[in-house]
This record gives sequence, C-alpha cells and structure tokens, in this order.
Amino acid sequence: MKRILLVFTGGTFSSSTDKNVMDVSTSANEQFLNIINKKYRDEVEFVVINSLFMLSENMYPEVWSKITADINQNIQSTHDGIILIHGSDTVAYTANFLSYYYKSLKIPFLVTAANAPIDEDHSNGLNNFFACVRMIIEKSIVGTYFIYQNHGNKGDVIIYEPSELLEASIYTDDFISTNEETFGVVLKDEIVYHRVKVACGYVDNFGGGFWEKMVNTFCLS
Repeated sequence: MKRILLVFTGGTFSSSTDKNVMDVSTSANEQFLNIINKKYRDEVEFVVINSLFMLSENMYPEVWSKITADINQNIQSTHDGIILIHGSDTVAYTANFLSYYYKSLKIPFLVTAANAPIDEDHSNGLNNFFACVRMIIEKSIVGTYFIYQNHGNKGDVIIYEPSELLEASIYTDDFISTNEETFGVVLKDEIVYHRVKVACGYVDNFGGGFWEKMVNTFCLS
C-alpha cells in the first residue's frame, strides 16, 4: 500500500458555494476525504495535514513558511509522495517556490488545484487529484510539478514544470506554460513525459538507451 502525505491549504478545492458566494468549507474537505478514502481504500493510505485554510488570493509569501514547516514536521521516509491542495489564483507562485525549496526531494511532490468546488459538475478537481495519485502509484517521476486539467483537454491532465507556470486565465481558469511544450500529460491509458529531469537539467524524452540510464540513475534511484 502506498503512503501519501496530503496537504490542505484551502482554495477552491476546499470550498463550497452558498447563495452564489464561495468560501472555504470544512464540509468540502470532509466530502473529498470520504471520496478518496473509498476509492483508494486498498491502495493508498493518506496522511492528512491541514496546514492552511484560506482562499489563495489571500495568501502572501510568509505563509509558505507555515506550509514547509508543516511538511517538514510530518514527512517520513515511508511516504511515497506528497500532494498539496492549493487555490488556483496564486498557485503558480507557491508551486515555483516549493520546486526550489524541495529540489533535492526524491519522491513526487505534486501540487494541484480546482477550477470549481468539487461538488459542482464542471469541476476538474477530482480529475486533477486522481492524476496525482496515479503518478505516485506508478512512481514514474520525482520532483515538484503542478498537475491540472484545462477545460479544452478532453480528460487529459497536464504536468507543468512550476518554474514555467504562468497565472491562470481570469476568463477560462486555464493555465499555460512559458515553454511551448509542457513537461508531460496524464492520458487515459498512459503517462507521457515530453522531457525528463536529470541532474544537469532537462533533456528531450527520446526514450531508451543512454537517456533511460540517466533517468534511472538520477531521477528514480
């Protein structure tokens, strides 16, 4: 069974809407935990940290210290990965910070968000989270990434390199990368990486041979 450190910070993912007003809600987190514990009952143990409880537009850099302190106090060698739930408004900044702070981490650290509360039909929150869990179960990569399904992706969930991530569009809630080609994508039947991360940076994912040895040596060991 996999062990995943699940870090809540608030945001739309942890929100509900009442009379057209959206705000963070403890019941939203409870509903979400019921869903994932039922779905992954025989596969994953989630170790939950309630680090913050706020909409991300109200975040400021000082709260990053609270997030990292909570993670550092709870992370164990038995954890197979970390998933951090964040609001979409400022996640680009937090994910970038975390990618540098945890640059030596040898497990997946996956940051994700939602375009709407998870109980709304058009929400991508659960799809984003399920993609994160799948990446950890398959142990296909290490390092920090942002995982998100844009509305035009037809079920595909994009893997973003945080240092290339731009803010979400205020009109569509979609994210884009400064790099024309994103780091990878989680498809229905496979996870495709357009690049691989090695000790000296990034290389195109040619597959096999020398590059496969590099990945095995520096990324997955």
